[in-house]
Amino acid sequence: MSHTYNHSYTGKHLTRSGFPLGGIGAGMIALEGSGKLAQVSIRHRPNVFFEPMIFSAIHVKGMEHGTRLLEGPTPDWKLGSRWDSASYFHQSLGNGFYNKTYGMPHFDATQFNARFPFAQVEFESDRLPLQCALEAFSPFVPGDSETASLPVASMKYTFTNTSDQVVDAVYSFHAHRDVIAFNADDPKDRVLPHVLGEQSGFVITQGAPANNPSGYGEFGVSCDAPQTSVDCAWFRGGWFDTTTMLTRKIFSGDMTAGDTYTEGEPSLGGSLYVPLSLKPGESQSVQVLLSWYVPVSQVGAGSVYDADCACENGACCSGDQPQRYRPWYASRFGSGAMLRHYWQANHKRMESESALFSETFFTSTLPDEVLEAVSANLSILKSPTVMRQHDGRLWAWEGCHDDAGCCHGSCTHVWNYAQAICHLFPDLERTLRETEFGPSQNEQGKQNFRSNLPISEPKFDHHAAADGQLGGIVKLYRDWRISGDTHWLKQLWPAAKASLDYCIKTWDPDETGMLIEPHHNTYDIEFWGPDGMCTSFYLAALKSASLMAQAVDAEYDRYDQLYTRGKTELETQLFNGDYFYQQIRWQDLHAKPPHIQDNSQIPSAYSPEA
Repeated sequence: MSHTYNHSYTGKHLTRSGFPLGGIGAGMIALEGSGKLAQVSIRHRPNVFFEPMIFSAIHVKGMEHGTRLLEGPTPDWKLGSRWDSASYFHQSLGNGFYNKTYGMPHFDATQFNARFPFAQVEFESDRLPLQCALEAFSPFVPGDSETASLPVASMKYTFTNTSDQVVDAVYSFHAHRDVIAFNADDPKDRVLPHVLGEQSGFVITQGAPANNPSGYGEFGVSCDAPQTSVDCAWFRGGWFDTTTMLTRKIFSGDMTAGDTYTEGEPSLGGSLYVPLSLKPGESQSVQVLLSWYVPVSQVGAGSVYDADCACENGACCSGDQPQRYRPWYASRFGSGAMLRHYWQANHKRMESESALFSETFFTSTLPDEVLEAVSANLSILKSPTVMRQHDGRLWAWEGCHDDAGCCHGSCTHVWNYAQAICHLFPDLERTLRETEFGPSQNEQGKQNFRSNLPISEPKFDHHAAADGQLGGIVKLYRDWRISGDTHWLKQLWPAAKASLDYCIKTWDPDETGMLIEPHHNTYDIEFWGPDGMCTSFYLAALKSASLMAQAVDAEYDRYDQLYTRGKTELETQLFNGDYFYQQIRWQDLHAKPPHIQDNSQIPSAYSPEA
């Protein structure tokens, strides 16, 4: 059965789905189509196969077989192999799965509906007298980048009595301490997480090893429902004893609270229990608030320029990045407790404002295909692809591997094509321009198309990318028009002019209006001779520069003339009546032919065959 665009996902379409919950540059936990929380990536890197034991359950009192995990069926691909990135030695078919809930009773099926930043799950079962549904979200309020960058998520479960009798039930939420655990390289440095009770909830705190502050982390769970019971003391035992005793407690409706252990090994997890009593036709909702706080990371990328190095442009200096990324939210909140308090105090406002965006977007007249495509790609902003460092500046990978970011540096000729951030969070988008025309550009106007993390001056020992560098000038013009901030433009204009002049000198030294000299581009190759793609970037940059120069009372005639000349050349020399194309030229250029290996603009050697 095919999926209808902008409608619910069902059946086989649920097995590989994941909806990121979290903030911009704040890590994520994915809500899968079954209603399961998985892909826990809250330590500033992707970890899409990390599935610690985090789950909700509903127990109907007085009913045989009246307990279900609030999840649909487990996908077949998860069964029978050690796919989990946190798998233990015993995790195999013969010994079962540690800290998994696959064998517990699940709902028969689910329907999953994405209404970014909200996700809705309907749980289906003919055997329970309750209709159960989940609505999850993380704040996403256009124009409010602070709210959109919080490491938080909300899980609101709604239960409706579909019988003609009063139904008494217990909702529960459970989190294993692995969710925030840090595995030190040396077992002697291992610090076990502790489960501590807080008002209407608990926090799992991972202490940092003495030699590694990045190990520290907190994972908070709270619920303001009346009569919420908190258990910070799971049964301690060997083998599967903890899971067995937790299961017995859930299946019996036991809501006994438990204080933090003061002796022996800390608890393996924490639980919340909420009693429900529903008259026929009555509904009741339980909202669980999640948050995480990891103020230091082990993440860094790029190479640092060392001004004290005796070699030209620091070429002999180490390529290691000595500093490490710290997230913006750790600067905004001095502790995990401050973050949790803020989330608890403001979540209703954030939910209302986020709902306004969702409702406005999804009630538009755009085709269903467009609504689904745009909203699905917006979720990338809540994934580990995007980072926001301590001072608020944005930084991004090109994408993600399963357990690491892929291709660092807010790559200019990749992020050229992203159009959401500049319109939804223009203040964040402007920080990308400030990095490109700031530390990532040298005095000659050459830009590194990959920026360091943390953001700092790189070595500039790599070739420039024509489409990325020219695209940055176009985006500067766009961001100025969106913001209307001419003072901001004046601050960046000298660097933008230097950037464009570098491009002209390097790739169009004869000022033909086309990029003729070999130029690196997003295909990770060099175009030899003029081409329609990069020349169109060139013309757009020239036009943008002319308009910006006029706005800051600078000279612009040269750029206007080049633009007019290049437009004519593009339309007459690079268009065959059907499409634009490339004229391959490798002779009669300022650059030496490609088989001569001392070209500074050519990043890779050519084989004899090439």
